[in-house]
Amino acid sequence: MTGRYTFSSAGKILFLYSFCLVAAALSSDTLLGQTRTTFPSSSLPLTSPVASNPGASDVPAVARSYRNTTGSVTQSGASQALSIEQLVSRAVDSHPAIQQAALEVDSYRGSMIQAGLKKNPVAGYVADEMGGYKGAGRQGLSLSQEIVPNYKRSARQNVVGAEQGMASQALEIQRQKVVNDATLAGYRLLIAQNKEILVRELLTICEKSVAAAESLMKANEVPKTDYLQAKIELNKAKMALSDVRLECQTVSKEIAILLAVPEDTSFKITDSLDKLPLDLDANALFQQLLEQSPQLRRARAGLVAAQARVQREQAESGLDFNVEGSVLYNTYDKQTEVSAGLSIPLRINDRNQGNIMRAQYEVQAANSNIERVKASLQSSFQAQIGRFNIARQRVKFYQESVLTEVDESLQLILQSYQQGQSSYIELLNAQRTMFSAKIEYMDSMGSLLDSRAMISGYLLQGAYDIPE
Repeated sequence: MTGRYTFSSAGKILFLYSFCLVAAALSSDTLLGQTRTTFPSSSLPLTSPVASNPGASDVPAVARSYRNTTGSVTQSGASQALSIEQLVSRAVDSHPAIQQAALEVDSYRGSMIQAGLKKNPVAGYVADEMGGYKGAGRQGLSLSQEIVPNYKRSARQNVVGAEQGMASQALEIQRQKVVNDATLAGYRLLIAQNKEILVRELLTICEKSVAAAESLMKANEVPKTDYLQAKIELNKAKMALSDVRLECQTVSKEIAILLAVPEDTSFKITDSLDKLPLDLDANALFQQLLEQSPQLRRARAGLVAAQARVQREQAESGLDFNVEGSVLYNTYDKQTEVSAGLSIPLRINDRNQGNIMRAQYEVQAANSNIERVKASLQSSFQAQIGRFNIARQRVKFYQESVLTEVDESLQLILQSYQQGQSSYIELLNAQRTMFSAKIEYMDSMGSLLDSRAMISGYLLQGAYDIPE
């Protein structure tokens, strides 16, 4: 639809400029009888676009909250004593995977701004009817503006907000993975430290056995084979001590990598194994898992995003329109001419129905994904609870009977052997039984702590895995 009018005053240019401004500012709530459709926003809060001063901070809002503020630099070869709580806190502050996920959340702020922007106007130069008796013909300027209805931009922003909600849950998943990895590493180091104490006790007992065997051998009360066997057991204890020290060093390196400090930094966990909480309420934790699990919340956020995409595709089926105008000087008639036009696409064939159908199927897929994640969590929870119950039963059994009995038995046999009343085979069996029982106890305690950490930490693990 176009019209052409002839003016004779300098206000012609003003008319062109005003025409395009008014058209661009028109709210597209009503266009050719079409009433604006209001699309409900995502149930997740949208991040408000931050305007004006991009240089105000070099670190975006979410990423800034995870920025390492400790300000400390660990020297190479240093030794650090940490509680598990301190270890977890430092890991969360310094882990690059959390920074990555936080920056991905912040990146949606730019997408939110972009989705709400209006189209740029288009300016041009026009030359028409040139040559012949009309000479230079008509020459002038043109200006056009594509108008996108407000409800379309709102629908696009709703999608960005919903996708930002998914990214926020991905950030929480990554944070929980770091928490669990740090907790599990702390427990492994604590168990290794206690194993080292146990092996040192065994080493002391073996040294006493060697001294007793040597004294009895010199008195011709036992054969030399008892002394040699005692020395063999002493060397085995020394090897076991070397192994457990190597285990402590290995776990310390894992923790150093987790905390982004030099790998030769050694760590010591200050928590007492006897004071760590061992029990849990399985029913309460299961309900908490179904309500607050970051994996399930991310799946639900995916459903909200899919619903928002349906609304966006429905909005995209609405009409855009284009307004244009020009101011031309007719060199033949010595007149200034102003023209204005309006164009609207006719939605006869393409009404965006294919994209709407695809988005609707994505909603169904998102619903199925929620059920899949829920079933996966239930299966993993039951498996972890099974491991927890077995380990808790074994730990309780060792604490209530085995540990005190093997200690008492070893002391009695050692005294008896020193007095020449028991054979070295009896002493050796008692030593091996004590050591084996306490190592099994430590292993059961480690399994118990690992299962408890996984159950309490929403079954998440693998901070360095590629994010979903």
